[in-house]
This record gives sequence, structure tokens and C-alpha cells, in this order.
Amino acid sequence: MVLTQHSENHLKTFASISVIAEQVGALPTHFPDLNDSLKTLPQDVVRGRSFHEIVIDDFLELYACIAKDLSADKAYPEFYGEIMRHRNGETIVPETAQEFLAAHIEQVRKDASPSYNMECVGLLELSPKGQEVIPTVAGLFKTMARLFGQLHLSDEAIQTNSLAEGLAAAMEQIYPEPTETPAQSAEAQAVSTDDFGPEEDAHDVLSIYGINIAENIAKPPQAPEFDGAIETLSRVLLRPHGAQALLHGKDYSNARILVDILAHKMAAGEGPGYLKDASIYRISLTEMLLKSADSGPAGQSAKSMLSDVLDTTSAHNLDNPDEPIILHFDDYGCAQKPLSYDAMMMDSTGMLRTIIKHYADNDPSLMMVFNATDAELHDLNEDTTKYERIATPELSTDSVLLHMLRTVVNLESQKSIEISDSILEDIIQKSDAHMPKTASRMIRATDVLLSAVADAELKGHDTLTYESVCVAVAARSKKPLETINGDGASRYTNLAEKLSGKVFGQDEAIKIVADTLELVGHGLHDPKRPFGVFYMTGPTGVGKTELAKVLADTLGTDLITVNMADFSGEHTISRLLGSPPGYVGYGDKTALEDVAQKPYAVILIDEAEKAHRTVDNAFMKIMDEGELTLLNGKHIDFHNTVLMFTSNLGARDAEEAGKKNGIGFSASNGQTERDQASKEARTKAIQETLKPEFRQRATLIDMNSLTPDSVRSIAFKKINEVSDRLRQNKAYANMDIDLTQQAMDELMKIGYDRASGARHMERAIRDNVKVPLVHWLNKNADQVAGKDCTLVIESVLKDSFRASVTQNARAVNDNSEGRPQRRPAARTQPSPPKPE
Repeated sequence: MVLTQHSENHLKTFASISVIAEQVGALPTHFPDLNDSLKTLPQDVVRGRSFHEIVIDDFLELYACIAKDLSADKAYPEFYGEIMRHRNGETIVPETAQEFLAAHIEQVRKDASPSYNMECVGLLELSPKGQEVIPTVAGLFKTMARLFGQLHLSDEAIQTNSLAEGLAAAMEQIYPEPTETPAQSAEAQAVSTDDFGPEEDAHDVLSIYGINIAENIAKPPQAPEFDGAIETLSRVLLRPHGAQALLHGKDYSNARILVDILAHKMAAGEGPGYLKDASIYRISLTEMLLKSADSGPAGQSAKSMLSDVLDTTSAHNLDNPDEPIILHFDDYGCAQKPLSYDAMMMDSTGMLRTIIKHYADNDPSLMMVFNATDAELHDLNEDTTKYERIATPELSTDSVLLHMLRTVVNLESQKSIEISDSILEDIIQKSDAHMPKTASRMIRATDVLLSAVADAELKGHDTLTYESVCVAVAARSKKPLETINGDGASRYTNLAEKLSGKVFGQDEAIKIVADTLELVGHGLHDPKRPFGVFYMTGPTGVGKTELAKVLADTLGTDLITVNMADFSGEHTISRLLGSPPGYVGYGDKTALEDVAQKPYAVILIDEAEKAHRTVDNAFMKIMDEGELTLLNGKHIDFHNTVLMFTSNLGARDAEEAGKKNGIGFSASNGQTERDQASKEARTKAIQETLKPEFRQRATLIDMNSLTPDSVRSIAFKKINEVSDRLRQNKAYANMDIDLTQQAMDELMKIGYDRASGARHMERAIRDNVKVPLVHWLNKNADQVAGKDCTLVIESVLKDSFRASVTQNARAVNDNSEGRPQRRPAARTQPSPPKPE
């Protein structure tokens, strides 16, 4: 059946109907004669349908009756028409379907007692062999009625659904669930009087759903750094009531190791206090969900499995106080979404956590340990307020090495590859230095190890090499290979010279940035913090943003731009830092999440002064720790980034101060008194606006006003860019553009504005060079198209743009008949700076 025009809510309901209908599909397995018995019934009623199809029809009709009155999500006439066509096996137009449903609902409402009976039940009543199935079907019908009660219903729909629930209750009275047979009672009695003791029964039951850590997991190497956390955990478990601990960290690995160590201590009789002989079972909620899904509708639900575990453990601990069982729920925080949309029989970790919480609040005999990542804690706040939270520490280098050696034993036997201890030390060192800190040290190192082994196999090596380790780290960290293998210093060599060739008039700022990043190249920076944090102020148009762009281009890294003007209001902060669970915007992507995909980047935080002041606290955490956990629980690593703030703080005051000091030079640094007064005004604004702790964490850079000579250099750079872009056109592939000294002087008179920096020059080049040049080319294309030439611009004055063409001398190439070799185009050099 094809159902059209229904919304997501309808789809969810049909998914639930399908789940429950699968249970119907399993009935013929338990009642083999069920479908055969239908053959003895009136075939004009059965219409060739299986029992499963008949029940589906009943469910759909019941839903149609209720959904017709849904206020929040109206269904469509075609929806009812298709249900009725499927239900009655005939063509029914939508209007007829609606009339049919309306009459049917009215008939049900007028009856004092629910008169509507499911067709499948009526058919079963006609078949002696089918009557034993009726109680099961009645129970499914009751589940469906309760499911519909979870929908957002109108008053009319609630009335209809109440009738359905009343009918379900009446059916349950008429067709009660079958009682236990004498044979089943005898079998149960035999089991209860067996020779197995209660302890063996409990361990036997728990082994179905989990594993005894001490018996099934090899004893981990000792980790002295875990002693404090193990002592804290032991203290929690020894409480007479409320013995529940929540272990949290970057991932689950450290928590598992910690619990493994404690479990083996208990197995050796070295546990704390009366828990010295206790045992710990590791239970996976996700495994329960998967087992429930694999076993089908007729199998045991995850909720039933969990109840078995909790009830069995509780009974065991009451009977065996000297040898209690502790439950370790390994994946308590994960699997947020249900595996089905069945609202009444929802098997999800959320539902299972609710059951666990109920037991934890009411059963003092249970001792439980839970795992969750730091990110998952945001979704667990309400569920875990009474649980003792214990942060799992990081493993030391020696401990990580010992744990990796266990992995190496398996790898060497499986892959026939030799892995030396020195290579493992390299892996740990490289993963610590370059891998994002979003995972624990153990996970990061293991990840690199497995990737390096794969690279070695790909290259046919039988020994794991340093080269493969570096390739693996570069691939996983998204960093350049030369940075990983120790050649990264070359990236920062002569960085100041490289930057000053592209950013003009800011030698002091460039030196500060280059000196800071050269520490990174030699590994002398603080590895706990970003590569660099620069807060740049200065007049508009002097190159603050340009410096960030040029730095990213020079280093060959990504540039991530975040405009803080978008986060000026308190209500907008969630778009930057995320929203906590239950709030609008939870789950939406935030402005900083690009860093997770581009961890080696220059982050341009533009117009920083416009952000809401609470944002500064988040950035201070990044400056201190190199990482940030958003309010939505997502963890982002900033260790391999350069943060470059641009700000116009004090711009207005600086402008006013500059006007008051407009004449004269400062003898000490060559800057005008106007520049000095402007700097002082900006410095004062920064001290009054930014918190002292923020200023202490960032490198403050106040950029200079651009001199005429600097603007002239920028103009030449922009003209060269115009030439480069034109050469991308095949018609002008061999053409250069030059400006005469006269044209450049004219351009400077038009484009130099001390207050606007390079921005005024950009507009002047657009209006006085680019636009007239396009008009010239349209008229004189034949002079330059396809030719090796230089277009010399002689004047850029308005309405008097002049240009001439000079043919370039062709270089002789005896070995090729193709296009002649290009010579570097002559460029007019900037004139010496002129005194103001």
C-alpha cells in the first residue's frame, strides 16, 4: 500500500504500527494452524489476506479514525481513501472514505459500550483453532490504543481514542492472558529446587547480558596515576545507600582501564573494605538494544533484559553481602536515539537510564558504575544529579606504553610486522604533539599505531618505520607532513621576510607575529595553548585582516573567519557557543565547529569589539587550555591554531585625538604626533574595555597608520593582481600591465587618504584603473589580444585615461616552436617617501 501526503508524525506512527505488526507476523510460528484456519472462513471476508495483513488493516483503520481529528497535523483525504481502498478491496473516492469514517466514528460514539470490534478478532472467534490467539491479539490492540494516546490529539480525537482504550480493556476482560499450565509450574518448581546456589544463578544470568571483568578481560598493567580515582570510586561504592558513580572523560578508554584494575584487585581479594571479594560485571546497554532488535518482536525486550540484570543483582547482593556484584554500565551516556518509533515500547538508552535511575533511588543493595564522555554529560544532567561524578585522569607516558605493548603483541602476530619499543615512543610523542586533544592519550596513540601499520602494509614493509608513523599522524591530524617529521621549522624560516613582501607598512607587527610562530617551528611554544593569540588594533584599512589572510596563505593552512558582529546580542551567543539540551538551537552547528574539521588553521576573529562581553570568557579558556567544550557538549581542539583578533576599539577616540595633534613629527620613532596620540587613545580604550586577564593572555599589536610610501607599494601590488587576473583570459595570456610614474603619482593623489588606509586606494584603483581599462580593451582588443605585449597606462585621471601598447621582445628558444619564453615584466618602482 502506498500512503501519500502524510507528515513525519504519520510516518513515525506507521513505523510503530509496523513494529507491532511484526509481532503478529511471528504468531504463525507459535500457532502453525493459524493461517490454515482462515481457509475455512468466508472468503469474501478474508479476501485472500493472511492473518498478518488482516491485523494491519485493523490497525490502519483505527489510526484513521483517530487521525481524522488530529488538530496539530491534519491528514489528507487521499490518505483515508487509500486506507479504505486497501481495507475494503474496492475503489473508494476520498469523499466516500471520509463519509464512511465519519459514520463509523459516530456509530462508535453513540454506543453506550464500545461496539467496534477488530475484524481479526471476529474472524478468530469463528475459528476454533484461532481462539487461543485472541488474548495475544487483544494485548497488541491495547498497546496500539496506548500508542495513539501519545499523539498530540484534539478533543475529538481524544474522545475517539478513549473509546479505543475502553474497547481494549473490555477485550482484555473477555480474553484474559492464558495462565501458566501445570507442566510449566512443575518445570519452574524444578528449576527453583535445583542444586544450583543463588550465587551461581546470579552469575549465570549476568553472564548472558554482560561479562565478568576479572574472568574475561586480561589484567591491565598497573597505572599509579589512577590510584586516587580508584580510591574515590571505592569510597563511593562502600556507601550504605546511593552507591552509584559516574566516570567521565574524553572517551571511555580510561574509565574502562580504571574499572578493570579495580575488578582484578577484587578477584585477588584485595578490594576495599567488605568489597574485597566483590566482582564487577560490565553491561552494555547498546548490546541489549541490539539483542532485542535481533531477536525480533517475539523476543525479549531490552527493558526486560535490564530488569533481569538489576533484579538478579539485587537479590544476589542481599543473599551474599560478603561477595556482592557491582554493575559497570560501559556505555551509559551514548545511543541517545531510539531504535524504533514505538512510543509505548521504546527501546532506547534514554528509557533504560530511566529504569536504572528508578532502581538506584529505591534499591540500596545495588552498586553501579557508569561511563560517559564529557560531551555526553550535557545530556545527562537531570538523570545523574545524585550520582558521584569522578573525572578519569590521563594515563602517564609509561602507562600508555605498557597498554600499547598489549596491542602490539596481537598486531605482530596478525600482520607479521615488527614494531619496536622506540617506534611506540615516537607514536606517543607525535600523537601528543600533533593529534587533536579531543580523545584520550591512549586512544590517540592507538589510532596512530593502527594507521601507521596500515601504511607500512601498503608499502610492503615488514617493520614499522618512523616514516609511516609521520604519514599516519599527518593524515589523522590534517597537518603538513614536514611539520610532523621535524622539518616544520622551514615553514617558519624567514617568515617575517615572507610576510613583509605582501603586507606593507607593518614591519613591527609582522616581527611580533613571526617571532612568536618561530617558537612553534622549533617546538619551544607552550603545547597546552594555541600556536599564537594576537589582538590587533589600529586605524581602519591598515592591514589587520590582510595580515591574517596572508599568514594563512604563507603557512599553507586553512583560514577560518568568524565575524563577531553577528554575536553582539546575548541571545545570539548560542550560535557561537551552542545551546544546552532542551534549549532552542541545541544540535545546530555553531560558528566555531569548523575548527573540528580544520584543526590546523588561522582563525580570524573579525570585529572582536562588537561581540557580547561574555564571549571573552570562552576565548580565555581557549587561550589557556587550547580547547573548548561548547554548551551543546561538542569538544573542539584549538592547540594547532593561530587566533588573530581584529578590533576597532578606541577608533573614534583615536580619530579625535589625531585631529587635535595634526602637525609635527616625533623624534623618537619617526611617527607623527597625530599617530602617537591615536595609539594612546586606542591603548586607553583597550585597558578600559578588555579584562586584565584577557589582555594578559593575548599579544596586543597596535598597527601603524599607513604612510604614502606604504600605500604606493600596496597600489603596485594591486596593479600586479589586475595584470595576473587578466592573464587568466586566453586573449590576454601574454599581456602585462605597467603604470608610468605620472600615472602612479595621479593615482596616489586620488587614492591616498590617511584616515582610510588602503581601502580608499582600492576604490581608486577600481574607479580609475579597472573600469577605464575594461572600456579601453573593448575598443582596442585587436592591439593586445593574443599578443606578447605590455599595456602601459599613462594617465588615470577621470575622463582622460590613456594607455599605449609595447610589444615584448621574444626570447629565442631553439628547442621549441611553441609560445616564446616570457620575460619578467618591468614594474615601475615606488618613489621615495615624501615628507608630509
